[in-house]
Formats: sequence, C-alpha cells, structure tokens
Amino acid sequence: MRDACMRREPDIPCAGLYELSKQLEDVTQRRAIDAFDGANGLL
Repeated sequence: MRDACMRREPDIPCAGLYELSKQLEDVTQRRAIDAFDGANGLL
C-alpha cells in the first residue's frame, strides 16, 4: 500500500492521502445530495 502511494503521489504522505480521499468522498456525496435536492425542487 505504501509503495503504491509513494509512486502515485510522491509529495503527499500516505496517511494524509487517505484522510484527503475520505474528505473528498464526503464532499462529493454532499454535493450529489445537494444537486439531487435541487433537481427535485425544480420538478
């Protein structure tokens, strides 16, 4: 796991990369939910 991390993103430590990906996932889900709610409001 660590080697794969270092190859892909040499500038970001593995632990940070994992945290970052979790945060991005949360933000993406919230945006999807907001977009869905917005679309429902238009219908």
